[in-house]
Amino acid sequence: MWPCANELARLAHQRREPVSAATAVALRAEMLVRLEEAGALTATGLDLSARPKMSFEQYRALGVLLGRATAAIRWAVGDWIAFGEERFGELAAEASEALGISPEGRMELVRVARAIPRHRRRASLSWTHHRAVARRSITPAQREELLDRAERDGWNARAMEAAARELCDRLPLPGKVRTDCDAILDELLAKGHRELVACGYDAEIKLELIVRAPGIEYVIERGAP
Repeated sequence: MWPCANELARLAHQRREPVSAATAVALRAEMLVRLEEAGALTATGLDLSARPKMSFEQYRALGVLLGRATAAIRWAVGDWIAFGEERFGELAAEASEALGISPEGRMELVRVARAIPRHRRRASLSWTHHRAVARRSITPAQREELLDRAERDGWNARAMEAAARELCDRLPLPGKVRTDCDAILDELLAKGHRELVACGYDAEIKLELIVRAPGIEYVIERGAP
């Protein structure tokens, strides 16, 4: 049976109602089941052809339902994978293949779920908002501050991403870690030093190479080789 107009309207204005989180999730789940039972929701998409008289309010409310269901599924899958890995170890990887999500996609979902515990998530913000602040270089306190500002100022996901990137750009490098690419960087600096000296610069000239990435500013200095 197709959800009635009153139920869809209730969903669309749910933020204004004193409805518990559990009740809200149950309501959305029930509506999805009823859409499936009515033949509108299938494994290959959503067929609205049987509702030629659907009002704009119903259409918009259905969008709210689908949007919130998508966010809930992302969180649920991430939590499910995290639980499975802790409880069943390597067996969980085999079970997670049933999701039909790429390994990279599964890793991203569980990464965000682990970075932001359930009690820290904001129902008024999208999963994409939370992903923006789930970077390792952002501390839990900084995440809380950004989530608070996003709620207070009504940031969209793009604004949240920009704020998180700006914060990471200001963060100091936590410590120099030598990598396999250091030999290449050393050679580049040595070559640059030789060419500058050949052009008449003092042999004691010091070169500085700055490698920048989100949240990292890696400074390498070299004097005469």
